Amino acid sequence: MAEPGWLERYRGTLDGQVALVTGAGRGIGRAIALGYAAAGAAVCCAARTQSETQETLRALEARGGRGLAVRADVAQWPDVEAVVAACVQGLGGLDILVLNAGINADRRTIEESIPEDWRATLEVNLFGAYYCAKAAIPHLKARGAGKI
Repeated sequence: MAEPGWLERYRGTLDGQVALVTGAGRGIGRAIALGYAAAGAAVCCAARTQSETQETLRALEARGGRGLAVRADVAQWPDVEAVVAACVQGLGGLDILVLNAGINADRRTIEESIPEDWRATLEVNLFGAYYCAKAAIPHLKARGAGKI
C-alpha cells in the first residue's frame, strides 16, 4: 500500500511532458494516465472503447490535468498512426509512451485453446507494442529524448 501523500513527491516532475498511454480506458492504464497527469504531463488516453477513454479524460481534467481521448485498437497499424498523430498535433509532441494495452483472449490450455483467440492475443500484446513503438520513436527523437 502506498504511503499517504506519496503523489505529492511527484507533482510537477513531468511538467511540459506529453505521455501517450495505451489501454487507458480502465484499470492499470487509467491509473497510469491519472498519475502521469498528476505529475504534470499532458496525457493522450488511448483505448479501444471511446466511452472509457472519455471517462478517463474527464477524471483527469476534474483533477486539473490536461489531455485528450482517442479511440484506437493498437493491433491495427492505421489506428496507431492516427493516435500518435492526434497526440502530437493535439498536445504538442510526445515524450513518453506507455505500452499498457493488452489482452488474454484465451485462458484455456494450449490443447483446448482456439487458434484465433491466440492470434488476437499476439496481435494486441506483441504487434500492438511494436506498432506503437514504431510510430512513436520518430516523435520521441524529435523532442531529443523519450521513454517507452
